[in-house]
Amino acid sequence: MQARAEPTRQQVRLRGRSYVAFVFCPFVPIVGWLEEIDATLARSPGFFVGKPVVLDLSAVDLSQSAIAHLVTSLEGRNIRVLGIEGVEKAQLTARMPPLLTGIRHCVLQQTKPE
Repeated sequence: MQARAEPTRQQVRLRGRSYVAFVFCPFVPIVGWLEEIDATLARSPGFFVGKPVVLDLSAVDLSQSAIAHLVTSLEGRNIRVLGIEGVEKAQLTARMPPLLTGIRHCVLQQTKPE
């Protein structure tokens, strides 16, 4: 009888990370807000390409289909939303970016050049 070696299991290594992301805070009318995004992109094409973007929907009341349309509209502008905050989990579908929780806010202060 031959002894059978049990396979050894490798431990899964998990590490916490923090990232700085752009947070988009749309306002109504959404069409006007998207026009402002378009104006920004006209001045700096590709600025948001490859950058982490979070969509904060706490200031607007959008249906599930409106949220999906907004995310698609941003993707059409080469802006990839990595996460959504400011809504209930039930408002998102499995195809949408994930709901982000545990957010810590920071304030950026503009300084005057000397």
